Amino acid sequence: DRLRPSGVLRLVDLAGSERNYETTRMSAAQHKESADINTSLMALKDCFRAHAASTRAPYRASRLTQVLRACFVDPEHHTAVVATVSPAATDLTHSVNSLAHVAHMAAP
Repeated sequence: DRLRPSGVLRLVDLAGSERNYETTRMSAAQHKESADINTSLMALKDCFRAHAASTRAPYRASRLTQVLRACFVDPEHHTAVVATVSPAATDLTHSVNSLAHVAHMAAP
């Protein structure tokens, strides 16, 4: 028997920087991209929350959530959210913020 793929693996990188000193040198296009990422992240969080509450998720809120719709409607689908945080004390605020975002996506 040949091995056949039995599923889909979707990797989404929503990493960005919210540090003011890193954004002061960004171009207008980079600021727009950052805003788009934040919009997509908020829409994704709304979908996770709706899924956890067994309510209709707002898939049309962003292109990202449209692409990931199957993650919320397929009962056999499993989703893992990975957050990268820094152990450095100077990054504590950003690490805590990242963990808070991930916690909002977790099922109750």
